[in-house]
Amino acid sequence: MNKKQFGFSLIELSVVIVIIGFIIAAIVSGKNIIETARIRSVISEISDHQQSAYSFKLKYGKFPGDYNEAVEHWGAGTVNGNANGRIEFVQGTTIYEGYRAWQQLSYSKMTKAVYLGTETTGAAQLEVDVPESKLMGGYFFQYEFSDYAGTPNTLISNINVIALGRPLASTSRIVLGGAVTPTQGLAIDNKTDGGSPTTGNIVATDGSGSTAGSCVRDIGTAGPTPDDIYDITLTGFDCVIVIAFKQE
Repeated sequence: MNKKQFGFSLIELSVVIVIIGFIIAAIVSGKNIIETARIRSVISEISDHQQSAYSFKLKYGKFPGDYNEAVEHWGAGTVNGNANGRIEFVQGTTIYEGYRAWQQLSYSKMTKAVYLGTETTGAAQLEVDVPESKLMGGYFFQYEFSDYAGTPNTLISNINVIALGRPLASTSRIVLGGAVTPTQGLAIDNKTDGGSPTTGNIVATDGSGSTAGSCVRDIGTAGPTPDDIYDITLTGFDCVIVIAFKQE
């Protein structure tokens, strides 16, 4: 009597392995496509928010938050900035222009959503106080940008910026935790500004609470130099991305 044979032949096993390979490749490709779409969305968001600020200035003569006739236009629900050209976190002791900027953009119908703009020293709520990013964290207006240690970032100075990070409570300045990985930061930078984390209109810094060097790797001498790189060997969400307003 012939014995029945069980199991797969080599050809059948080969077909199964090929199919598994196709499935894995499709999953990896799908993840890459999704990540690329998210990066493009963030780049679009940054452009939209900056354009809204420029459009506001064109219409009202001052940047949002810094506008000194907000109360006259929209009533007691807002406050006036000091019209010095700077979107400052704290103007005087009580006026938080960086948050009021989003409120004034909302009042002027230049944002897709409505933002309260009444936050002061607490951690901002995403999609309530500031817009949320498609990656992580949200967007913050600020004049210049201080790193997590409170030291003014000399890479972008004497100019208004928009920063992408994770909101943290603060009493005297914008403090942000990391919101993107070094790989994501490099992708954003590459598509808009050449890919260097320490030169151009886009720079990166370690988020508050992150280990020094967890976003940008110093090459050669300590401190930011033009040949520093995004440390894409690291995968933590430790980067804060800072985008300078283009000079008009």
